[in-house]
Amino acid sequence: MKYVIEKNSNQYNLMGGKGTALAKIGMAIDNIPEWFAVSSEGFNIQNKQIKDIARTEIVERLESFPENTYFAVRSSAANEDSKENSFAGQFDTFLYIKRDDVINKIKDVYMSAFSERIEAYRKENNVTEISIPSVIVQKMVNSEKAGVAFGANPVNSNIKETLVTAVYGLGSSLVDGIATADTYIVDNN
Repeated sequence: MKYVIEKNSNQYNLMGGKGTALAKIGMAIDNIPEWFAVSSEGFNIQNKQIKDIARTEIVERLESFPENTYFAVRSSAANEDSKENSFAGQFDTFLYIKRDDVINKIKDVYMSAFSERIEAYRKENNVTEISIPSVIVQKMVNSEKAGVAFGANPVNSNIKETLVTAVYGLGSSLVDGIATADTYIVDNN
């Protein structure tokens, strides 16, 4: 497949930041819910549509999941969560999406690159290039707990500390700032 990138691929340049992190973590642990990435190259920026061949590949890949599967559809931009710019929470994310709605939500994630929110972020951070994200399509799980881990402490920039924030339920409540998180700092010395 050209635009659908499997979780065990090493085509990190096509997966974006989150996809690359998921692929690398998947080398160490095996209980990550099933997922695949759709490359940003599957989106035609001129006509703002998913390319036909990408659409065909997505449909084929989705057929490998049971029909009643729900999905999380979220961005995985190359410059998302990077050292220079985080774009954290800027692109659209969709949870509990039915298989028949996944393609529309993939397009919505692509289109969120043109949103007022992203435009304001670009201006504020002097980012001139429009970056279309790749998209992660992942089997949705009913989580009891979820969290976000940072390889370096973003509060004090200490690269010898890992910061983990966790909440009950879905991680979206944490990312959206709705829930108050428990915070853990792990000393990497």
